[in-house]
Amino acid sequence: MPFNDDHPAFDDDAPRPRRRESPAPQPTSSHSLVYLVLLALGVAIGAMGLWLGGKLATRLQPQPAAFNPDAKSKEAVAHA
Repeated sequence: MPFNDDHPAFDDDAPRPRRRESPAPQPTSSHSLVYLVLLALGVAIGAMGLWLGGKLATRLQPQPAAFNPDAKSKEAVAHA
């Protein structure tokens, strides 16, 4: 590209100005508190899910008669 007063030739070898890079924000104590509360909430929800899942499993599969205190007693059969 010829040099012209209206349109100067571009010099690709010239260093380009750099933008200032802002440092990454450091987590503050409020962020740490939020993470701690979310962690505690997640553990509590998980524990509640396991507890409720155990209750549901027990309801779907009742205890055998030998361990069920509400079961009717069977008559004793003499072995002859």
